[in-house]
Amino acid sequence: MLAIDLTPPTLVTTDEATSLAEAARLMRDKGVGNVVVTRGEEDGGRPVGIVTDRDIVVHALALEVDLQTLTVADLCTREPAAVDARADLFQISATMNEHGVRRVLVFRDRQLAGIVSLDDVVAAVARLMN
Repeated sequence: MLAIDLTPPTLVTTDEATSLAEAARLMRDKGVGNVVVTRGEEDGGRPVGIVTDRDIVVHALALEVDLQTLTVADLCTREPAAVDARADLFQISATMNEHGVRRVLVFRDRQLAGIVSLDDVVAAVARLMN
């Protein structure tokens, strides 16, 4: 199985000026646990980071930070781990392990094509074992 085959249909992106409160609403409304942070339209929405629901809870909400004024740029993980769309399960999991992350961005021809989570990898391995 290739990375592009594992990407869920919903990929949520947002500009780096988006408040954490709005990012949390996007995650809730789209049923996802992360948003890819992009740099404005003038750069073609180039991915510059990622914010997860856990980031918001552990690093902002638990510290009682104002979620309306803090932006995703203030909290995002910069230069998130990434793989090519043709990466296989071994390459995906090796990249996650190398970077100590549970999600990797998937690129096809230098364009963001999706995101694969550790849960997606586990589900794929389980399907292969059956």
